[in-house]
Amino acid sequence: MIAGKNYKITVLKHQKKFAELTDRYSAMVGGFGSAKTTAAGFKILSLLKRRREQKVKAVIEYIVPTYDIMKRVNMPKLLALFDQYKIAYIERRQERKIIVPAFGMSEIIFLSAMRPERIIGFDATDCIIDEFDVLKYEQQKIVWQQSIARLRAIKDFTLAITTTPEGYKYTYEKFVTKKVGKLMQIKTSQNTFNPPEYIENLRDQYDKLLIEQYVNGQFVNIKGHRAYYAFTREKNVIKSYTQKTRNLIVGWDFNVDPMCLVIGEFYNNKLTFFDEIKIHNANTFLGAETLLNKYPNRITGQQNKLYNIVVCPDMTGGWRKTSATLSDLQIIKKNGMTIKGTRNGFVRDRLNITNNAFDKRLVNVTENCKVLIEDFEQVITDEYGAIDKSNKNRTHMSDAGSYPISRIFPMMKPKIIFGRQ
Repeated sequence: MIAGKNYKITVLKHQKKFAELTDRYSAMVGGFGSAKTTAAGFKILSLLKRRREQKVKAVIEYIVPTYDIMKRVNMPKLLALFDQYKIAYIERRQERKIIVPAFGMSEIIFLSAMRPERIIGFDATDCIIDEFDVLKYEQQKIVWQQSIARLRAIKDFTLAITTTPEGYKYTYEKFVTKKVGKLMQIKTSQNTFNPPEYIENLRDQYDKLLIEQYVNGQFVNIKGHRAYYAFTREKNVIKSYTQKTRNLIVGWDFNVDPMCLVIGEFYNNKLTFFDEIKIHNANTFLGAETLLNKYPNRITGQQNKLYNIVVCPDMTGGWRKTSATLSDLQIIKKNGMTIKGTRNGFVRDRLNITNNAFDKRLVNVTENCKVLIEDFEQVITDEYGAIDKSNKNRTHMSDAGSYPISRIFPMMKPKIIFGRQ
């Protein structure tokens, strides 16, 4: 138990240990639901107390992946912790700042890792970065450097990281290879506040490799592994397919050379790809024309032969313009097709969802989709778990195929009740 003013709150052992570390650099690497973000909150409380004892005003930079995550997760959890401890605070949402009068008007400044150029204009005593491995490797380096540059308000500054491991990225490089500080690796099971079915649900969604990463909190060597390792010809390839409806699902990668589309049908909770289109030196106008020549969706006098087409594209096509006036997505809509999706999301999530769908036999591919099959078999990951784009002949067709898979079968992470770590 850790006592606050007129209040007591139960703290998990690994949270307490992490909060009390005084190492200049420290990291808590844990599986999903291992209470890392709450541990970061306890770390902040510990730092506030430590700086007050030193008669120093604490200025803590709290860096999170995005401002949206900050609003939904990090700030509410930290404020709930303050409320439970009966610690008064001043919340300045527009400045993304919390001031704590009882600790010498100390400040917690929330910052987005997606906007590292804004980590300027103040001197900090300490820094905490949450979900560090969500970032791309090169971005991690920039965020780390920008954060260190601000830590000049006191000689014994600290920088702490909490994250789920994502391959051999910057966290691994710093804390395993270079051994810059204290590393704690935490299993999901160490959070005793999780409901009994939580870990079971995670195990249902991941293979052995990802269970080591997302449940046991271990760094996993995924360099050179097949990106779509759950795909096999035995489980996921069929000879042919007869359409059951006139509804088409189309995955679309807007790369110019080649532009790739995969065509399928979602029926009886199964997605089947039965056609592919690959066009060199293309634009979206030509892509739409080629698709609609094969699968018309306009009035032709034969209404029963028209198709209802739902496109799951690369959502960056919302700003990429094939012509001077229209974006890729606008061209799709003008041709009478519907768009499914609002954003691409993280590549690692798309890969996890796609592999899970293959493993559970929710996706079939017909033999004539030769490029798509080769992509699913040959695309590999780089040392950071991202798709290796070095082979110019690969990745585009499988990108097109994975967009509809990830949007039709979204992976729902088991939820933890808010307020219970």
